Amino acid sequence: MSLLLKIVMFFWIFASIKQVLFWIYLWQLKEYHIGRFKDHFTTQKGKSLLFNKLRFLKIFILVLFLFIVFLFNDLREISINFLSYILVFIYL
Repeated sequence: MSLLLKIVMFFWIFASIKQVLFWIYLWQLKEYHIGRFKDHFTTQKGKSLLFNKLRFLKIFILVLFLFIVFLFNDLREISINFLSYILVFIYL
């Protein structure tokens, strides 16, 4: 395995664990009630967790990249390697 791949995997795993622990913390904070958990997303702070500009930008970049990859077949070979880095960026 290359060094770059190991570094990317480390940060990806770290970001994944951080996100999972945040959502578990929020679920615990709302005392495991689905109603309270859903109510949290009606507040301004809750809406900002789900609908923030950075998340929409990341989704837009992913959709744009996938559109380019599948529209132009000759770029597919070059883009497959680059796709993994884009997905890591979007996930982080």
